[in-house]
Amino acid sequence: MEAADNQFRLAYKFELMVKPGQAHLLRLFCGHCRFCYNQMLSMLMDEYEAYKKVLEELKGQGKSETEILTYQKEHRPKLRKFDLTGERLRQLKEQYPFLNQCHSQVLQQKVQDLHSAYKNFFEQPANGYPRFKKKGQQDSIRFPQGYKLDEANKRIFLPKLGFIRYRKSREIIGKIKNVTVSLSHGKWYMSIQTEFPLVPILTHANLETAVGIDVGVVKLATLSDGQFYAPLKGLVRPIADKIAILQQRLQHNTKGSYRNRELKQRINKLHGRAANLRHNYLHQITSSIVKDHDYVIVEDLNLKGMTKSASGTMEEPGSNVTAKSGLNRSILEEGLGELVRQLEYKLKLKGGILIKVDPRNTSRTCPRCGHVDKENRKTQAGFCCVKCGYSNNADLVGAINIKRAGLARLGSESGHEPEQL
Repeated sequence: MEAADNQFRLAYKFELMVKPGQAHLLRLFCGHCRFCYNQMLSMLMDEYEAYKKVLEELKGQGKSETEILTYQKEHRPKLRKFDLTGERLRQLKEQYPFLNQCHSQVLQQKVQDLHSAYKNFFEQPANGYPRFKKKGQQDSIRFPQGYKLDEANKRIFLPKLGFIRYRKSREIIGKIKNVTVSLSHGKWYMSIQTEFPLVPILTHANLETAVGIDVGVVKLATLSDGQFYAPLKGLVRPIADKIAILQQRLQHNTKGSYRNRELKQRINKLHGRAANLRHNYLHQITSSIVKDHDYVIVEDLNLKGMTKSASGTMEEPGSNVTAKSGLNRSILEEGLGELVRQLEYKLKLKGGILIKVDPRNTSRTCPRCGHVDKENRKTQAGFCCVKCGYSNNADLVGAINIKRAGLARLGSESGHEPEQL
């Protein structure tokens, strides 16, 4: 999902009911796209290595930083999108004629993805250099045009594939921009990206419906009105236990054997089932919250930092590595980032507002007297103010403080005091 100007893009995902011949063609096209991507990336890597070699030679010659920066600015690999999708792609198809079996625009779309990744690397090196694609990992193809959607008969026409039926779960709204077909956990899915005017922020939004949300592992979400949602581990844990058993069996099988491949397929399907349960549960929660609230206030969590490994280095080994690893796994299993993402785009569709606030001391601040002390929360669930004696559930206290911080921020941005809003 993305918003540009006054337009909003939304993706609708459906399961495809492909025939054996169509499944074969889809795998073939995915393989062609992967081959094309890797060949192009190999060429770009050779050019980049030659560029780095010259830089090292300049440094070895004792050139000044100004001269080196000048060389970097003038000779840094600059690549236009048309250079890849035009001449280079044409040369690659002449060298490998089997690529002509795939729809030309599908190959162009995959090469455009490589161009975006290559460009992002030079603009933000922290993203890392593009990597080669592996078979069976994120296999997908994208059709920018040529498709024909027949919603009445629950089918879609794709170039060189024909009509394919899909499991229709909801109506598609907006103008279709592209169709992406992907393989996930042994099943084929299509994602239809549409574009439509963005709903303006509600002018009649009721501030009394504002709610603060404290997310966590013991309780997935606690609302400032006292409502809470149970964690996901109750749904996913039975499947995780089955996966663990099958993985133990997998260690005792010969690699590449029929039994080995069968177990991998079963594990893959179980992972898909767990992912579907997780997404379905999060969609139910977020839809319920957005339905009743125009303003939603959440913590601005740094999940990447929260789930960072505690193992450390050889020189400075970490402590409590096992406990931290279990906590990281629990945080990732709950899908806290996905929860916020769904709230954000669903509020945009409604015209509501999502506010993110600093999470520091939200669970240590007394909502009655405002006293901040780590002694206020001695246990995970218990909160008791050491100054005024106020006691309540710690997660609920956090949600109340998050709501107050969000309303204060909303008031400062609008130029009014929070109480006057």
